[in-house]
Formats: sequence, structure tokens, C-alpha cells
Amino acid sequence: GFLSEAFKTVDLSLTIFFTLDLIVNLAAHLGRGFFRRRWNIFDMVVVLISLAALRPAIYGVLPFSNSLRLLRVLRIERVLVRFRSLRQLINALSASLWPVLSAMIVVLCVIAIYAILGVHFYGQKQAIHFKTFSRSCFTMFQVTTLDGWSDVARDLFFEDGSMDGYVVTFFVSFIFLVAFTLLPVVVAVLLDTFSKENRKSQEKHEREQILESRKLTHLYALDALMERLMVCSSEMDLSKHLHLLFKRFDVEEQGVIRYQELCEGLYQLSFDPPISLTLQEYRTIVRESMGLQEENDSEQQVDAPTLDCRAWEVCARCLY
Repeated sequence: GFLSEAFKTVDLSLTIFFTLDLIVNLAAHLGRGFFRRRWNIFDMVVVLISLAALRPAIYGVLPFSNSLRLLRVLRIERVLVRFRSLRQLINALSASLWPVLSAMIVVLCVIAIYAILGVHFYGQKQAIHFKTFSRSCFTMFQVTTLDGWSDVARDLFFEDGSMDGYVVTFFVSFIFLVAFTLLPVVVAVLLDTFSKENRKSQEKHEREQILESRKLTHLYALDALMERLMVCSSEMDLSKHLHLLFKRFDVEEQGVIRYQELCEGLYQLSFDPPISLTLQEYRTIVRESMGLQEENDSEQQVDAPTLDCRAWEVCARCLY
């Protein structure tokens, strides 16, 4: 009918559009950088499946090719990750996956233990719920949801309807252990990991904003500190202040300042906002001051001449 033809036209148009998008993306990255991103590989696979599914003869070779094209709906996630708040949410949920799975494994182990006990004690008495291990696991999972668990328990009471203490102990202990204890622990692990990852993502965003502001104003990380030293009246006075500053940062008195010492020293200074120095900036400062070019040579540490060098660079930018 009309709708079928319309959907076929839209499908063909989208396939052509995604094919052109893939070609442009591949040409822009010149092939090498294209395969470094997993989303690009995913796009290429989806486009190739879509192109192959356009030929009716392909169904004999790939009978599920038409169903595989449904993977294109995952491209919606690419739109979601472009929004920072949604990206933070997705990253936090992804980071929470493994801790939550670890906690869920404990829950599943307890369910399996009670399922084995159910098969052993009640497999003959109530075969519909406890005859096999798989049935018993499903029954215990039902009890975990608190859905109709009392009916399952009452079916195991004595024939005259009187309560069986062992049955009550079995089900009540399971509910208290799993439903009231372990499952809240799983939720707590999820919330704790989610909040930690969300806080890390927020701190990363703030650091990126600081670095971007420095880039826009052409400032280095230590410029705010060095500009405060520009009030010195003479070169001797400046060298004296630099010596005192270096001595304050060099807590271990080894003649060099490690990255952690420099960060702690900068944080203790009265700057608003505090000076934030990344590890990459620290290595860049050392490498530039020592005239090094190779990245692996940047494992050196800040010494007194390095601070002098940064101070004179600030002076030069102020004058010129």
C-alpha cells in the first residue's frame, strides 16, 4: 500500500544519507583516525548491513540482515551524549554497572542456596514450585518480589492448615535476608557509585573550564603566582621571594618539587580561586624550562631555576 511504499522510500533515503555521512567522515579522518572511535566502527557496520539488505538476494545469505538494521536506533545515544547533563548521567550509570553486578551476584548466590534447600525439603511435597532447581530458583525470585509468597508458603503447611515452623523460618529468613537487606545494599551501591562518578564528571568539567579560560587569556598555570611577585622592587628582591617560595614548596628539602608538593603548596596560598595545576601542565613546565622535546623526558621535577624561568617569562609578557 501507500504507507509501505512511503516507508521504503524513507528507509532508502536514510540509508543514502548515512552512507554519505560515513564517506565524509572517513575522508575527513583519512582512514587512520576513523577506526580509533568505536562509534565510527559501529556506524560503518550499520551502513554496510543497510546497503546489503537493499538487495533481495542477500536474504538467502543473511536471513537476519533486516533485523540487524534495527541497530540503527542506537544512534540516538549519539544525540544524547552531546548534552553534558545527559552525558554525565550515562557515564555515571555505566560506571555503576560493575559494582552493582558484584552486589547482585551475592543476591543470586543466596537465591541459589535457598533454591537448593527448597528442592531438598519441599521438592516432593510441592513439585510445581520446588521439583527442580530451575523451578525452585524461579519460586525464590517470586518470593523476592513479595508477590504471592504467602500463598506459596501456606501450600507447604500441614494438611489440617496448621502452621509449620520450619516453613515460616525458611521463607521469613529469606525475605529478611534478601528483600530487606541485600537488595537495599544493591541500591546503596548504585547510588554511591553514581554520586561519585557524577562528582568526578563535574570536577572534570570545571577543570576543563579553567584550562579553557587560561587558553583564552593566554595565561599559564603559574602566571597568577608569578604576577603577584612582580611587585618586587629589584631583581635581588625577586630572587629572594622565589627562594622563600621554593623552600616553602620543597617540604622534603630535596632541592626539587614533586607534583603533589607543588599542588598542595599552591592550594595553601591565598588565591581566589585557588591555582589548579594539572599533571600535563606540570610536565610541560618542566620540559619547556629544561629545553626538552621528548615527552618521556618530562619525568623530571621542578627545581629553583624553573621558577626563575617562569617569573622572567611573565615579566617579558608584561613588558611586550
